[in-house]
Amino acid sequence: MAVPKTRKSSGAPVKPRIRFIRPDPESPKPTGTEKDADELRFGFWDNFMDFSAPLPGQTARLQLLNTQELETRNLCGGDSRRFYITLEDPGAAGKGFVEVDWWTAYANSDARVAGTVHDDPGSKMALIETGKSTGVFISKGLMLVNDAADRSVGVHSGISASDPLLGKAHGGVRTDKQSNYRLRRAGMFGFSVASYQSKAMKAPVTVVAPVFLPANRRLMPVQVYVVKKSKGGAPSIPVADIASVDLRVLTETYERHGIWVWTMVSSNDEAINGSSITKAGSPIEYTMLLVDPPARVKDAKVTEADMDTLAATFLGAGKSTLRLFFVEEILYTIGGHQVLGIAFSTNYKPAPNNGDSLAVNATPIAQTTLGTGFVRLGRDPYTAAHELGHLLMPKQQNGGHFSTPSGLLTSFFSPAAGTRHFHPLNLMRDGSAGQVEHAAQTKRIWDGSDDDGDSQHSSLDISGFLR
Repeated sequence: MAVPKTRKSSGAPVKPRIRFIRPDPESPKPTGTEKDADELRFGFWDNFMDFSAPLPGQTARLQLLNTQELETRNLCGGDSRRFYITLEDPGAAGKGFVEVDWWTAYANSDARVAGTVHDDPGSKMALIETGKSTGVFISKGLMLVNDAADRSVGVHSGISASDPLLGKAHGGVRTDKQSNYRLRRAGMFGFSVASYQSKAMKAPVTVVAPVFLPANRRLMPVQVYVVKKSKGGAPSIPVADIASVDLRVLTETYERHGIWVWTMVSSNDEAINGSSITKAGSPIEYTMLLVDPPARVKDAKVTEADMDTLAATFLGAGKSTLRLFFVEEILYTIGGHQVLGIAFSTNYKPAPNNGDSLAVNATPIAQTTLGTGFVRLGRDPYTAAHELGHLLMPKQQNGGHFSTPSGLLTSFFSPAAGTRHFHPLNLMRDGSAGQVEHAAQTKRIWDGSDDDGDSQHSSLDISGFLR
């Protein structure tokens, strides 16, 4: 008698196997034969928007790709860091699709319990069979995110609403209240979990994968100074606001790339008269140093000379540790516009006060000022992350800012059709996008070269400020 496909020759049922896979980003479609993913990473959001080819007599049109069905033009399906869930279950061969559960966890555990689970919207994922009766099933491309704004975005399931097998229940743009929602929120020390159980199974099969292997995680020590409005006065910016906005966004921005922000205080700085440690923030508590303006700096409205004095007074833990100063006002303009922040590195410094544009250094920077960033009241949520970005990813061209790699123009309205990496979404764009946090804000860091031949991830890889 022929052995049924659902059983081994010994007569024992074939146990299903569930895995996370991460094919080559250029691979058009996974096959299910790829090796197990040893880690997962946060999405780049490098397929969130593009410019469609213009019709005759029209300009290119901005298009959001989270609403697109085609995988190569889908926010998740086209992302460079997408991954998939695959299942091998001979017992389900011929069914066309199966459903699995997918959630994130704080611990290396498949226990679906409070305190262990991080993000579990209860949105089942449909895995589609790779061919007729293969018993191999693969999800559409999936993505991890780490902030509330990204997690709130609806994403097309990649399934046509008219699909005769899946469309009615699973097609179209999905939210976390529906099946096939393709985003989950996690932390860089967390885990992604998938689980499958058919009616014929007594217990589910599960898989757990880390978000970044420990060897691929890095530390960014930052010394944060809040300059008082005057000697013995109130902070120039409330420390609770700095913790809940600036430092939280700073953490989220670099956590997406396996970099953890650690705020610290140098014992030498703490010993300076008028200095005191303060802590704020939840669930992450940040450590900051409240400081009096030095004798030659009358208040927290600082000139470039004042910034040099502050940097020379509070030397921190050395040249390889970032220093971030929060002040009331920066008395410095570029092209007649007041700046939200300034950073000083060997490759980047603002042009002379009220110059026409940012430029490569024309004059030497004091050694004690190198590695510092200054942020003022009135900044946007991404200013601190941006200014430290100038230090972590120093670049000479375009004032240290990202240029859309179109080979043409870098205007928001005119990159080449199909452009995926354009500067209005990048952390290092020139200029603010306003105070509201959302998925289309200026907060992305990408791999690959921009229009000036500069690679942000390559710069991060060799940054002396990371441990």
